[in-house]
Amino acid sequence: MLDIAPKLEHEIVERAEANGMTAEQYLEKLLSTDRAKIGVGQHKTQVAAPVETPAETAQCVQSLLARWQAETGMPASYSDSKTLAQLSAEWAAEDANRTDAEIAAERAVWAEYEQAILNSPGVSI
Repeated sequence: MLDIAPKLEHEIVERAEANGMTAEQYLEKLLSTDRAKIGVGQHKTQVAAPVETPAETAQCVQSLLARWQAETGMPASYSDSKTLAQLSAEWAAEDANRTDAEIAAERAVWAEYEQAILNSPGVSI
């Protein structure tokens, strides 16, 4: 799993959607055209060997992101952004400190939302 800033993740998703792909498909396309050549901007990068392990894939993606950031002028990181891992840790800490009343109130909101969806015309689950 990649641990990247949400703004960068959003940029990747936007570019993928603009090309009619999921983010995973978009990154896979960047990583390989038969795992031989990768087109990034106007430059071509030769990949010495097929990328096979998740660690190698992550390293390759990080390398491509760094190159893309350099080519487009995108900052390597956003000082005002947190990574998904940081956000997840904060949310887990917040969840651990919730009271029973807060949990019940949140569940009531979701139950009301689910009921509204189920009662919407044309919705069948």
